Amino acid sequence: MGKEIFDKDKLINYWIASSDDDHETMTAMFEAGRYNWSLFVGHLMIEKLLKAYYVYMKEEFPPFIHKGTSKNQIFYCFIK
Repeated sequence: MGKEIFDKDKLINYWIASSDDDHETMTAMFEAGRYNWSLFVGHLMIEKLLKAYYVYMKEEFPPFIHKGTSKNQIFYCFIK
């Protein structure tokens, strides 16, 4: 992220709204019997909620977890 202005509430709301959209998609996929895709989108939904929580707790941008780093990195960020 370059020199973006950090707006905690806006960022939290962004991750939650995106997660809510994923929840709708996950539910539709599940109801259509697309269980693998439903699970995949559910995992994305949880990652976004974790990012919202990270912003809430750390008051900083969440780490990039899909750019060569372990997905577990976001969990370790909470215990540092």
